[in-house]
Amino acid sequence: YTLPTVSQTVIITRMEGRTPVPEKEKLASLASHGATMVIFLSIGLIDKVQEALLQGAYTSATPAAVVYNAGREHPPERHHQNRPHRGGGFSRHPVRAQQALRPRFYHRVPQRSRPVTPAYAAFTERGLRLAEKLAASLPGSVTRCGHGGPALAQWTAAEFVRSDALVFVGAVGIAVRAIAPHCQSKASDPAVVVLDECGRFAVPILSGHLGGANDLARQLSALCGAVPVITTATDANGIFAVDEWAKHQNCQVLEPARIKAVSGKLLAGQTASVWSEFPLPGAAPAGVIPTQTQDAADFALTLFPAGKALHLVPRIGVLGVGCKRGTTTEQLEAAFAAFCEAHGLAPACICAAASIDLKQNEAGLLAFCQAHRWKLSFYSAAQLQAAPGTFTPSHFVQSVTGVDNVCERAALLDAEKLIVQKTARDGVTVAVAAEHWEVRFG
Repeated sequence: YTLPTVSQTVIITRMEGRTPVPEKEKLASLASHGATMVIFLSIGLIDKVQEALLQGAYTSATPAAVVYNAGREHPPERHHQNRPHRGGGFSRHPVRAQQALRPRFYHRVPQRSRPVTPAYAAFTERGLRLAEKLAASLPGSVTRCGHGGPALAQWTAAEFVRSDALVFVGAVGIAVRAIAPHCQSKASDPAVVVLDECGRFAVPILSGHLGGANDLARQLSALCGAVPVITTATDANGIFAVDEWAKHQNCQVLEPARIKAVSGKLLAGQTASVWSEFPLPGAAPAGVIPTQTQDAADFALTLFPAGKALHLVPRIGVLGVGCKRGTTTEQLEAAFAAFCEAHGLAPACICAAASIDLKQNEAGLLAFCQAHRWKLSFYSAAQLQAAPGTFTPSHFVQSVTGVDNVCERAALLDAEKLIVQKTARDGVTVAVAAEHWEVRFG
């Protein structure tokens, strides 16, 4: 980390994100020293890191690296090197952001950071030009319905299922009639936004908060100079929108029907109480007050929901899994359901799974994780054995796999803290660890 005549100082810091840092510790300020810098918990903010470093004493010729699997024997650590140049950024090798800067300086890039991929539909030549202009900045498929392209009904049916968002460039009435047969729930419907073909107005008409249509309308408006026409009551009145806030915090809303109770109180000028099992810094929005128990809350942030509150569940859980050879998907589903019920854990908190590499060809396990859309990671016995912490040992598991515990160790290697220890059922063992996660108002 040090080099004679170049640097004899090492600064260990992080990029400011949801958690603020003191003014004197801003990355650009620290970068002005020209010392060696080790920057953690910042892979998801890599573009801002580059900008801050270049504002300091570093230049486009300064060597830089993103380190993968630091300090582990298996697989060998890999360093992806480049320089923080203004034109092209860091090396674009296929580094998984959630694996960078391991083992402890680690933070998975949350789901909320994934950009929306819209599907654009236009009906006229002018509308098509606008759709293509928007897609150049916010990429997505562009289709002109009719005129040799697919019928509107056909396009809508396909994109409603597979796309994050649908953008109609045309009349609101056309879009409403097109999507009407497919609308089911604010918890599952995609965002739908309509722009007139002149690009004057952007109107979100479906899934404004949970689906992100309001945010998308604002993005599209910024690209073409349109006016975003936001009609949701909380936005129109400048009131805290609990469902939109939950989406931005990467939380699953368990009971969408309860959203209106929270919003209704705030719109009526009453207070809504919040309880969180996580630290909740920052000034609460107007009308929102903290409470000491989950039972007394109108809405609650928790991995273990109970009571009648609106529950917002962070998607930060990693499921560690061990199983016998030939375990079926049905057996895994039953074990997972029983595990969650026994511990009061919300299944919706799980966003990934992990196991030992001996199970990487287990069809039941692969199908189980695919059905839940979880990323599945595998680790060698040596990697599992190197996991820091105290685990529930099994001499039998040790004799078969070469490590005394699979599920707890595997979960923790992909996360920060073990929150539910090993539970066994019908040849399946599961445990859950939680990723690093920060939440705040504001």
